[in-house]
Order: sequence, then structure tokens, then C-alpha cells
Amino acid sequence: MTVDPRAVVNNRLISIGFAAVTGSMSVDEAVEAVTNPQLLTAYTDADLRDLIEEAAEWAIDRHTDYAGYGLIWQRLCLECAQAQVRRLGEARHRAPQQVSDELFSAWIGFASWQAISYGYWAILGPDLREAYAILQDAELLARGLPDLDLPRFFEIAAALYGQVRVANLGGHPEYAALPGLHLDEVLAAPGWHTKDADQQRFVALFDQVIRAREADGSQRENLAPEAEHSSAETDALDYYAAVAELASTMSERDAVVDRAREITRPAMSEANEEMVTNLMGSVLADTPATALRMARIHHAATEMTNQDVTSPARALAAFALGRAQIKCALIGGDQFGQDLFAEAALVLEQCIPGLTHHRYDEASAMAQRYLGMALRGQGRMAEAHTAYLEAAERLEALPDGRNKRIELASALGNLADTYEHLGQPARALDLLIRAHENFLQDGDVRLALQALGNMWRLAYAVGRGDEAANAALASLHLMESVANLQEAAQAAVRLAEFAITYRQLDIAYTLLDSAGAFLGTEDAEPDRDQKWYSLCSEVLLWQGVVTYMIANAEDPPSAEYVSLAADFATRSRDAAAHAGNSFRRASAEVFEVWCALLAGDRPSADRKLRELLTDGFPPRLTAQVETLMGRLAESPEDAARHLNRAIEGFTQAGRPDQAAATLTSLADLLERDGDVESALVALEDAHQMLSKLRGALARDDSRVGLRGQFESLYDHAVVLSCRRDDGRTWAWTERAKSRATVELMALSPIPLDPTTLPPEAVILLAEENQLIDQIRSARFTDLATLYPDSSRELNAAVDAHDQLRDIWDQLRHLLPEYVSLRTGEVREWTEVQAVLDS
Repeated sequence: MTVDPRAVVNNRLISIGFAAVTGSMSVDEAVEAVTNPQLLTAYTDADLRDLIEEAAEWAIDRHTDYAGYGLIWQRLCLECAQAQVRRLGEARHRAPQQVSDELFSAWIGFASWQAISYGYWAILGPDLREAYAILQDAELLARGLPDLDLPRFFEIAAALYGQVRVANLGGHPEYAALPGLHLDEVLAAPGWHTKDADQQRFVALFDQVIRAREADGSQRENLAPEAEHSSAETDALDYYAAVAELASTMSERDAVVDRAREITRPAMSEANEEMVTNLMGSVLADTPATALRMARIHHAATEMTNQDVTSPARALAAFALGRAQIKCALIGGDQFGQDLFAEAALVLEQCIPGLTHHRYDEASAMAQRYLGMALRGQGRMAEAHTAYLEAAERLEALPDGRNKRIELASALGNLADTYEHLGQPARALDLLIRAHENFLQDGDVRLALQALGNMWRLAYAVGRGDEAANAALASLHLMESVANLQEAAQAAVRLAEFAITYRQLDIAYTLLDSAGAFLGTEDAEPDRDQKWYSLCSEVLLWQGVVTYMIANAEDPPSAEYVSLAADFATRSRDAAAHAGNSFRRASAEVFEVWCALLAGDRPSADRKLRELLTDGFPPRLTAQVETLMGRLAESPEDAARHLNRAIEGFTQAGRPDQAAATLTSLADLLERDGDVESALVALEDAHQMLSKLRGALARDDSRVGLRGQFESLYDHAVVLSCRRDDGRTWAWTERAKSRATVELMALSPIPLDPTTLPPEAVILLAEENQLIDQIRSARFTDLATLYPDSSRELNAAVDAHDQLRDIWDQLRHLLPEYVSLRTGEVREWTEVQAVLDS
């Protein structure tokens, strides 16, 4: 079989079809891959049509080699075209002005022709009834509106003609009668000026299919190549299929490599070597574990040819293996991932010279980036930085194209990560902005949002928050093009969380408003499912939180905004009830009580709290409810009891942020009751809680809400100490000064020369770096008590910080000054100055 490797390499539909034909993925998985919104939005309309047309022509060529062999590709072409029609239809329903009648009509016609071609060639399959049904669907699609008042005579007639021929071919002329009548009507219709030429075209196509069917001699029971093809043949696809078959039966690494000896590897051309490598890449995107097993077999079989390590075959096989190892390491975690990172680094270092020598420029640049990822995964940050720099330079030198832009954007994101780790956040931000622009240009929603999240964090840290906000608004246009509107709404909520974290409430409000528009939260359609209601509840609750913050920023709180926040809370509660989501419902009810308290409506708050207690709530919300019961208690004793229960609950749940906030409320209560000494004790406990949390949050920008709590705590403690006149006033003042400076040190990189350190310290510092990386993206807001599910990453960050404490305890006798800065243990301003001088 003759295969054009360039088609396999460059056309995603063709490569996915290969994976289905050879059994690397099921046909259903292939259909899911080609209808994924990320694939549809990754191309312009013209480019997507070209992609489908190329794959369709390529599929028809496959029938000449093996009758029926191209049907899988033709089905994928049809599924992809129909998915684009659905995507455009949903976009028109949401915003009619976004998709013109001309564009929508053109795609309907294009998809109907793909259905006709698939229906014609489907007579090579085992069941003529399937071909007939496909052509019936093609007719209905061709009659679809809008048609710009120009009926699709050609497509309608071709579909009807196919139905007539297939019915007669199957020995059921009765099924040909009705489509035959309709065909006569279409052929007699006025206005079809190219009727004769068009009729000759579809008749000739059907005759071509008939000839292929007769030449084959019989219908096939299977559309894939038969098993009699020997793995020793020189056909690259047979070799690839043999590798896939072995990989599907293996799981252990050593067994996989041993079985590679069973393959008699063909002497393939260099073009076919490249094709096999790219086929494995397409499998990697969907079934990484299988792809890794295949890559191990392929790599071992290639080694047995005794070719030089820099030969094209060896270099490409090593590249395929290293790429698969990186993918699996990233999703494997723990020791499994660490082992794979180490293996990948060795394999990729080995393949890069061969790829470079034989002018596989794109592959060598990608291998260089994967090498950086392997080194980064082992904590070898400086070496990873060098690898990423080389990868970016190689990618910059490639001819412009989508693949180059996506790979370059990814490399820039990787490089930004190392710049940030090495203490150059402004340089990292510049690279992330470029990466984000590239991802936006090519319609990659997932990667664009990932880059934007990192951008926002860094932009706030270096005083360029407006740039991140503008980028977030630009991302809205990308999300509007996504077919799955629920995914678009979830993405908008994610961006809004970033905006809330960094107090850009106007941007958060816009993003959440867009999320509501994506979902149609104002619509009253009865056919919404539970997932839709649950997501609506989340969006509405976040809208309430933002509105609450806006109201609370005024003194006194804005009654209008308090009322609006309460309305969002009620709507969120109702949506959660429809979804059957008890946690979300109870969270909304908790928030309703907070809104009533902010409005100064204590009776309403008390009533709503009693309703919550009557309805019941999940155990996760017990501490939040105890806090509210403390705020609404009639006596100081009851209030203190409930607040202490809340503090205990938050502490046991690993939420020092909420425990500290409740302790400050307890201090207020104790002060009002005249117990200043106990109030100071509560503030001291809150300070300890916040100090632990401060260490758990890796960067200054992650602690924006936390710093406000420290400041208010210090102010309160100084006032109370003055009233006691016990000498602690100046201690609290000095602590505030030292905290402000140590806060700037955070867990950002502190350069140390490893050549001047004891070996034990170097090892411990490497472990410290890995834990810091693990928690550096943790976020904190002071709204955790309003929306209990808002800090999803906080528990993991606190756990990681506990591990850091163990490492710092071991480092304390080796690097005492370093540890004091990391832990914030320096309490006096003079101590901070001494440590910085050292």
C-alpha cells in the first residue's frame, strides 16, 4: 500500500483515522476526537473545510488499495463537518449576528455532500441498509435551512439517486419507488441551470463505487485490513499495526521490550519512519499509556537493526519514546513520574543530534522542549531553562504555521516558568503574554486559559494587573466561539476567581455576567439538566459574592448592592435545589444569612439561619454555621461557645484562614464583654494561624487578602495593648514592621551558591524547591466564610507547607538565617536587618 506520509503528518483527521484502523483507539473514540470543540475552533472556516476535503479525497484513494478501507476516514469527515454545523447553529441561537446565513448555509451544503459521498462508498461495507440510511440523512441535511432561497438541487438529487441505486442493488425495488418520484420532481424543477453536468457528476461517482465493489468480489465483514498481512512485509502500516497489537496485550515495561523481538522490523523508507512516529503521536493525545507501550516496542525494535544512534530511524524512534514518557510522567505523578522524567531526559538527549543532523527541524525543536520538561520534572531548573531557551530559538526559526505557533507558545510558557522560578517575574510575564496571544490566535481555549491564569498571578505581583485584566476580556471572545457553552461558562468562572483574588471586581463582574449569558441563566426553558442547574447555581453564587464585596466596600454598605447580592443568593439556592446539589444549596443559604447581616437585618438573618438548621446541611458546613450562630447568639456566653466550636471545626478541617477570621470575631466579642486579656490571647492565636498560612502561600500576590487580615489584626492588638498598658504595645508594632519586610521575601527564590553549602543542605534545598513549586499557585481570598468552596487548593498547600516545615527543621542548624527568613520567625525589626545583612 502506498501512503503519503505528509498527509498523515499534517492532517489530524487522517492521523486519527489511522489510530482507529490499527486499533490504537476505538471508532467511537476517534469520532469523539474529531468532533471535539478544541479541534473545530483550532482552524478557520476555510482551513477546516480544506482539512476535511483533503481527508475525504485521501479516504477515497484508500479504496483503490483495499475496497472499504477508506470508510472509517469518510465517517470521520462527515462527523467533523456535522459537528461544525451544530457548533455554528448553537452560535446563531446564542447571537444571530455572529454567524451569517451565507456561512451557515455553505456548511450545511458541505456537510450534506460529505454524507452523500460516505453513503455512496458505504455500499462497500457489510450492510446496504446502512448506506441507504446515510443517504436518507444526507437528503434531509441538504434540504436544511437557510439555503439563501437557492435550493441545493445537486445535493438533494445526488442523495435521492443514491437511495434509488442502493435499494435496487439490495434487491428491494419497493424502497426505490418514493425516492425515485422525488428525484423526478427535483430534475424537473426550474432554476437548476447546471442540471446536466451535475447529474453526470453524481452518476459517475456512483459508477466508480460500483466498479470498486465488483472488483473486490464480495462485501467485507471488516473494514480494517485482514490479519493475514505479515508483520515482516515492508508496508509501514502493517508494522505499525503489529506494534499496536503487541502493545494492547502488554502492561509491564520489561515484557513490552522483550516482545519487541517478535517483530521482524521492515526496512522502511525514511518517509515511512516519520509517518510511524507521527501516528504514535496521534495515539498519545488520546491513550497515552498505550502510546508509551507502543513507543517502547518501536524503540526496542529499531535498536535491534544495529543502525547508528544518529540515523533517522533511531532518532525518530527515540523522539517518539521520549515524547510518550513525558506525557505519561506528567499524568503519572509521584515516583512513577520521576522515573519517567529521568528516562525521558536520557532518550531525548540521545535523539536531538540525529534529528538536527537530518534536518527534522520541528521534531528537534519539540524534542528540545520535551528535554526541558524532563529536566524540570527532576528539579534541574537551570538546565531546564537552557533547554527551553534552545527550544524557543529553534521554533522561532521555523516557517510560520499553526503547529509552529502552538509549540512556540508552549515553549514560551515553559520558559516563563523557569524565569519566574529564577526570580525574574517581569521577564516571565512578558513571555506569558506572547504565549497567551499565540494560543488565542489559534483558538486553543485550554492552553490560553492556563497561560492567562499564570499571567494574572505574575501581573499582579509586578504591578501590571491591568494587562492581565485586558487579556481576560480578550479571552471572552475565544470562549464565545466554543461549541460547548457549559465549558465556556466554567472557563469564565475560573477567570472570575482570579479577578476576585486580585480585587478586580469590575472584571470579575463582567466575566460572571458572560458566564450567565453562556448558560442562559435568564431563560426559563424547562429542559435544563441537573448539570446545567448546578453550574448556574455556582455562577449565581459567585455573582452574589462579588456584589457583596462591592457593597461592603462602602461605609455604610450600599443597600442596593446588598439587596442584589441577596437576590443572587436566593436564585443560586433555587438552582441548586433543581440540581439536587445539597452542598451548593446549603452554601447559598449560608450566604443568604451573611447578606442579611450585612444589611443590618438581624431578624431576617436569624430566621434564615433557623430555616437552614431545620433543612439540614452537609457536615462540611458545620463550622460556617457555628460562626453564624455565634454572630446571632443572644448572650456573650452562647456566642463564645459557638465561635469556639467554629474555630475547632476550621482547625480540624485544615482551614487556618477561616479559624483566624473566627478568632478575630471572638476577640471583638471578648473586648465588648470587657475581657481584654482573653481578647489579646485570641488575637495571638489568630496571628499564629495566619503565620502558618502565610508560609503555605508561595508568593506575595497569593496573599493579597491575607495581608489585610494581618494589618487589621496588628491594629486591633496595638489598641488593646495600649488599653492594658502592659508593655506589649511596642512588641506588636515591631512585629508589624518585621512582618511587612519578611512578607516580601515570601517563598520567592533566594539565590544561594551551592558550592559554598554542605552537601546535606544542597539535597534539602532541592526538596524544598519541589515543594515550593507544588504550592506556588495556591490562592487565598478572605471570602472563604462567605463561599466555603472557594479555596479549593488551600488544603493541599497547607499540607505541602507542613512538609516544608520538616525540611526547614533539618536545615535550621545548617542555614539558620535562611530558615528564619523562610519561616518568618524574626519578630523584631532589628533582627530582620541583621539577617538581611548576613
